[in-house]
Amino acid sequence: MLLILANKSAHSQWDELGTGVQKCPFELTRGELQNEQQDADAFNKMRKFWASVFGWIFKDGWTSNERYAEALELFADLRRTTLDHLNGSERAAFLRDTQWIDVAKER
Repeated sequence: MLLILANKSAHSQWDELGTGVQKCPFELTRGELQNEQQDADAFNKMRKFWASVFGWIFKDGWTSNERYAEALELFADLRRTTLDHLNGSERAAFLRDTQWIDVAKER
């Protein structure tokens, strides 16, 4: 999102910079702007997630004993949802990195 705002700002205020150049030399393609928007959306989703669990699941994964089962189920749901959108080596890496969920649920 920052790149999108910087691009709009550079183009709308280029004349005020007094460079002597008529047009901003930096131009983002439609694809670059779309990628930036997707990255911003993903960042905002993650920020909203952490805000929603603030106070009972901490960024390092800690939660109280009383809410452990609830937290584990939340991460298991997130894992299932994420796996629906991955394939190939990305999926394999994600499975490897999140296998702790299966191990914890077996206990």
